Amino acid sequence: KRTYVPGASYHVTLHSASMTKAFATRQNKAEYITRLANYLSPRETRDSSRHKYSKLNEEVTALTYCLLDDHLHLPVIDLSGSGMTKRMHRVNTGFAAYFNRAHVRRGPLFDAPFAAKPVADQDHARAVIAYTHLNHVSEQLDYEFCGHRALMGEMTIDWLDTDITATGADRMIELGTRYLEAINDNHGMNVWLGYEGEYAMR
Repeated sequence: KRTYVPGASYHVTLHSASMTKAFATRQNKAEYITRLANYLSPRETRDSSRHKYSKLNEEVTALTYCLLDDHLHLPVIDLSGSGMTKRMHRVNTGFAAYFNRAHVRRGPLFDAPFAAKPVADQDHARAVIAYTHLNHVSEQLDYEFCGHRALMGEMTIDWLDTDITATGADRMIELGTRYLEAINDNHGMNVWLGYEGEYAMR
């Protein structure tokens, strides 16, 4: 069983199984994001049978996201140490059932439940956020299924915690300012250049 540190930050990723693009259509992307919001939004949400969704926003907070045709990037703070696992299990199980029914298929939709790499410090956090937002190579910051505009204050996504200083995670306190600096300097490419870690340019 996976264990995570309460209050720690993680870069969560999720990949479609080989030869499958789980989020290839706009409809599928919107469906997955709606399912995330159902659990993470502070507002009341209900399923098709009018049952209330159990809320996980006090156990895990999502900072931003980018959803591509075959994978997801989702930086989070796992407040309880178990909220991340609960959220990903519920969302992924429900979406996989939806996708398999729609496409008349069987079997796993994702290559693993999810991956979660610890965010080491503020520089790493800055790299993770910028990398996430720039992951869509052709559209980059104008991409629809991305949290950039919410972090910049241009729109509201109520299941994202864009007031990062309110989370209480010390490593995220200055992230907002650092992110703006990165984006304003060549769309954040400087974040990768010379960064000795996962996000260094190859």
